[in-house]
Amino acid sequence: MDESFETMLDKLYNNININNSNTKIVLPKPIMIKSGSKTIWKNANEFINMFNCEINDFTNYINNKTTNNINWISESISEGCIFDNKIKKDDYIYDLMKRYVNDRVLCKSCKSVDTRLIKNQNLRKYKFICNNCKNELFI
Repeated sequence: MDESFETMLDKLYNNININNSNTKIVLPKPIMIKSGSKTIWKNANEFINMFNCEINDFTNYINNKTTNNINWISESISEGCIFDNKIKKDDYIYDLMKRYVNDRVLCKSCKSVDTRLIKNQNLRKYKFICNNCKNELFI
């Protein structure tokens, strides 16, 4: 059965509207505690759990984007992480969170946050996979 051009076009637009749902991402407000010459990000685990971030990738990303080194307080991430230097503004961490989401979580093709990173041991890179549009690339 041949469909008219208008019918096929309607189906296409319906699919585009379904797949293009704009969900707003609400990042948790960072809770920062200044301790001597260091700054502790108490709720870093909330951010990591929100996007199922790979902890090593997140740590490396922050260390590469800042002059601060980041370390976890303990083996469990529940206690937070420490920046080696004082951070003067909480907006700085919030901006880092937004950059991480844009660079490592948000799919470049469909803008979905339903993504994951898988470490490829042979290439020493992460494979970015979108669960929504099935886009894959190495980063």
